[in-house]
Amino acid sequence: MPSPEKFDSTTPFCLDTLEFHQWLEYVLIARLRELIALEAELPAAMMTHTYAQEKYRGQWGKYRKLIGILQELDALITLESH
Repeated sequence: MPSPEKFDSTTPFCLDTLEFHQWLEYVLIARLRELIALEAELPAAMMTHTYAQEKYRGQWGKYRKLIGILQELDALITLESH
């Protein structure tokens, strides 16, 4: 778990303070779990897979499964909000 000050970033995906996998686990997934538990509205749309594609450019073979799962999650979130 990253230190609390790492979460104070104002940049998208906490690029300046967290690794992408840390952001996925400790920010995105934690927030989605919280919203679901509260039966709150989910984001209107997500595009996390496009960032993952850029982040892991040249390593797609290694991260193909993760990118695919993020693409499915993005599609589900976007579909649910419409």
